[in-house]
Amino acid sequence: MLTFCIIARRKKQGYFDGVTVMLIVNIVVLLGLLAFEFGTEYIAGFWIMILVSNYINFIGFTMLLRHLPTPERHVLRKKTNIYLVVMNLLYIVLLSMFFFHDFGPWCDSAHLYPQAMFYLQYVFAINAIFHYALHFGKPRYGLLWEESPEV
Repeated sequence: MLTFCIIARRKKQGYFDGVTVMLIVNIVVLLGLLAFEFGTEYIAGFWIMILVSNYINFIGFTMLLRHLPTPERHVLRKKTNIYLVVMNLLYIVLLSMFFFHDFGPWCDSAHLYPQAMFYLQYVFAINAIFHYALHFGKPRYGLLWEESPEV
């Protein structure tokens, strides 16, 4: 399905862009997750794939919101600036956990489930709550489309 999206986008625009790169990265992540699931199950590999997938989805949604061709785009940018900075910092912290044995995605007899997996799910939950708040807020996503006479 993602491949069909890439082909359709290429036909529509005539060139590859950042969205195409994000779709390709998502394909690679999905193939990587399948390889780790059916091959040797490296917890660190799972963690990296999930981290990359979450980050790509976060960046995609954020860039979509920040580049809408609407009059509210500048207000939406101001509203999401803090969110963008905080989430990027959280993803940097998560990535830095990889280099510390006590916090990273490593399993041993003392850590049967890595702490990094817990932290990754919390960052995913923060992202989901933000999306939920934007979707069900008034006006939705800060956009006034519903109130426009053209809609």
